[in-house]
Formats: sequence, structure tokens, C-alpha cells
Amino acid sequence: MGRDKPGLIGDILKEPARQSVNIVDMDQRVMQGVFVMSVVADFASASITAKEMQNRMADISREMEIQSSFLPLGQFKGRRRSSKSLYVVTILARDRVGIIRDVAESAAANKINIERASVTARGDLISIEFLMDFADCSEEECRARLKKECERLGLDVVIQDLSRSRKEKRLIVFDMDMTIVDFEIINKLAGFAGVDEQVKAITEKAMNGEMDFKES
Repeated sequence: MGRDKPGLIGDILKEPARQSVNIVDMDQRVMQGVFVMSVVADFASASITAKEMQNRMADISREMEIQSSFLPLGQFKGRRRSSKSLYVVTILARDRVGIIRDVAESAAANKINIERASVTARGDLISIEFLMDFADCSEEECRARLKKECERLGLDVVIQDLSRSRKEKRLIVFDMDMTIVDFEIINKLAGFAGVDEQVKAITEKAMNGEMDFKES
């Protein structure tokens, strides 16, 4: 972990590759300008021991001005499945403290395992994408319960099968007013025509159900 800059991955993995250490799993991302990478390495065919590599990586980390830790995977080994039922769960909401915790607790209560999560926050809005495994529960029932719980929490949620979420999107349909933009476009147009107050009043009545579409 350290300050992000070009070339970090290659520089970090240069010595393991030179010593025939095989990288079997890896996750890397940049968070708020901070480079973060986790690697699972196999030393079965390596030319040095894990302890020797740990010492070398400590020296390399100091030279590169990054932080590193070296831990045996065996002590953390946990849940591994050959068969999974993976879904991408996307949450959209006004940002507040505790959203991720609330969704995680709801998932755990339904025996849904979170495999990965990523967050994008802009202003007061937040988008959270989870990769969840529904293999330990009734998929249809758990999807319904998770969706209902998210809606109860005031969160917009979309649950997609992983294979479907990976497909190229050809059509996106969404509302514009008060969704993509934070105003009613018709009111802006009315302002140019000099009748903004009248149109605002009509819009408000229509939105409140006091006037039907034809009348408005």
C-alpha cells in the first residue's frame, strides 16, 4: 500500500517473478489516490523460501516508499466453494453513515455471502456495487427479502445475475427530471418564456395528484 504512481505493480512483482514465485490470485485498486494491492503467492516451485522473500520485499518496500505485510494464507483459510450463485447487487442512495453496514447485515441475516464490494461517492450521492453469493439460501426468496429490506432502508437496489450484468449494454432507459438533473426541465423552459411561476404551480399540482396529465 502506498501513494499511487505508474509502474508500481511491475516493480513490486519483479522480484517474485525472478525467484519463480507464482501469483495465483490478486486484487488491486486505487482508493482516494492510495494504491492498494493484495496478492496470493505460491512458493511450491520458488527458488527461495517465503521467509527469504518476506525479507527481500521489506527492503523493496522501503526503497519504493510503500508499506507491505506478509502473512501465511493457511491461518486465514475460510469459505471456498466449487459451486456459487453469484449476483451483482447495485445500491444507489443519498449518502449517509451506515449504509454499507445495513446492507451487509441484511445479507448476512439471509445467509448471503459478500465476495466483493466497491463504492463510488459523488457529492451527497453514493453507488455501492456488491458481488454476492446466494448459494447458501433460496435464491428467489433471498433476492426478494434483500430487495424489500433495501427499499425499507430507503435504498434503490438492482439485483442482476452475474452473467447478465457482464453483457454489453445496448439500451439504457431512465428518467431525466430530478434524476439526471436536479430540476424540472419544463420549469426552466417556462422561465425563458416568462411564465415560470404559473408553470411551477401547475407542475406542483400535477406531481401532488391534484391535476391529471390531460388537464395540466
